[in-house]
Amino acid sequence: MTKGIRFLKFIQRHCFVLAELHKRATETYARRAARLTIINVFSSIMILFFAANDDAKTILRDIVTWLLSCISISIKGDVDIGLVTIGILGAIAVFTAAMQYLLKYEERNLIHKYISADYENLFRKSGRYLAKETINEEDVHRLNKQLNYIARHSPPIASHILNKQPEIEKIWESLAGSFGAVGDSVPPSNSNT
Repeated sequence: MTKGIRFLKFIQRHCFVLAELHKRATETYARRAARLTIINVFSSIMILFFAANDDAKTILRDIVTWLLSCISISIKGDVDIGLVTIGILGAIAVFTAAMQYLLKYEERNLIHKYISADYENLFRKSGRYLAKETINEEDVHRLNKQLNYIARHSPPIASHILNKQPEIEKIWESLAGSFGAVGDSVPPSNSNT
């Protein structure tokens, strides 16, 4: 096996695994962004509902009073449950909006999505070279340069996602074994020709 072919197989494996890890990061951040958005929208709608509807405040007061009596807690004095609820929901809305801004899950989602696409593109490109079963030194250098560029611009992958790497490598082994393209797990050394 020539050095170039070994390098192509290494690139294929590397790109497959990293594309899958970045896809999983994309899915994770998309779910987190959706959760924060749902909580934020729900609390905002409820604020509007309770602020504009006195009947809703009355029903809410009766429900909260009943729930508190079930656990043997009584409300002392004249507490406006509607205003308390609006205040709590407002705090939730502000908190989730701040979390959306600070955590930037949507932005992280998109960055990982683009990096995953870059790794997939390089995976397909190396597959085309493998199909030809020949590669010259310039092509190896160009692919290596592209791989390094993607790696430099790649955001870190969270540890809970990186823990799935062995699972993804097993998927690679089963897929690559089925079409005879199992690559080396280490890059070729410069001493081999």
